[in-house]
Amino acid sequence: MLNPGDSVDFFFSFISKNCGIYNEQYIFQFEPKANIEFPVLTLTGNSFVEDQMVQLRESVIRNLESIKDQQTIKEVISDLMNGVRTPDPPLPDLENPLVRKQEFETLNQNIWYTEENYEFFKYLEH
Repeated sequence: MLNPGDSVDFFFSFISKNCGIYNEQYIFQFEPKANIEFPVLTLTGNSFVEDQMVQLRESVIRNLESIKDQQTIKEVISDLMNGVRTPDPPLPDLENPLVRKQEFETLNQNIWYTEENYEFFKYLEH
């Protein structure tokens, strides 16, 4: 009970199992009736649920990042391995008569090597 001229402070709290924003309105009623009209009291509250999955979600994110990192490493290694080539062997030294004979007979199975034949085919190439 409040007597004329008295005031009271109060804390309004609520618990809800549902998240959301809640609005309530209250009208002050007095007995005996007050000579002045009081405004409507509007209370607003927010209800939040504590995130129970923070640690699990962070663990999943770390695992996904690790998998992504592993995949990136595999791709880099694969690209490196595909880019590695054995260098082309040097061209044969055709100035050496033995090498020239071997090359000629390898490329021309049915023709005997002679200097004349070699010079003739060399002439045809140009």
